[in-house]
Amino acid sequence: KLDRPNSVDDFKAILEQAKAGGTTAIGTVDVPVAIRSGIATIAPTIVKTQLTQTTFGGTADLPAKTVNMSGQIVFTAQRNLPPLGLRLTGPFRAPQKS
Repeated sequence: KLDRPNSVDDFKAILEQAKAGGTTAIGTVDVPVAIRSGIATIAPTIVKTQLTQTTFGGTADLPAKTVNMSGQIVFTAQRNLPPLGLRLTGPFRAPQKS
């Protein structure tokens, strides 16, 4: 069922498989980063694989050592799954993940 998830349990199984490790070929990705007054800004960046499209971006305050990043994974091969949002905020050493 991992190739055609139809339920929350199928989706959980996909996430568990992803957490188990492995590799995904993504080719080359250009990540535009600008640094000004100690703030590193990553412009919205898109990474496509055979099964997903991930968009991410945000900022890192280098002097304050904090991060504010967000992203979204769209499962392009499984249209019945909702997008998965990701967010990292807070200090470099212990950012909050949501």
